[in-house]
Amino acid sequence: MKNKDKILTMLDEIESMLPKPEEVLEGSDPWMVLSMISLRDAVDPRNKDGTVNEGTAAAHALRPDLARKTSLKIVEDMIFAADKEDQSHKKKMILKGKGEKAIGESWMVFHLKTIRSLIIDE
Repeated sequence: MKNKDKILTMLDEIESMLPKPEEVLEGSDPWMVLSMISLRDAVDPRNKDGTVNEGTAAAHALRPDLARKTSLKIVEDMIFAADKEDQSHKKKMILKGKGEKAIGESWMVFHLKTIRSLIIDE
């Protein structure tokens, strides 16, 4: 992937905003955290510490097109979920009389859409 480094940098930014997997509270929805892990694996078989995930690396070597399709599917699902959360936030802000906080898209939605564009441009 020619945009892999840009995508990984953006994933790092998004991950810094999310709780760590071990910090996800019992009973809460860890979906976004788990999706980030899956997306990172689909983009790059290397772990953050530089070691290579052998199974993921083998899958990338055999079917590079599948890694791209998987990345795109995961990020599309993440955009859908983040957009739903954004819309809910906007409704709450409007009901509270804070319409100025209901303009535009959230930081998360913007960054996920940018990652989607980078994946598509591959």
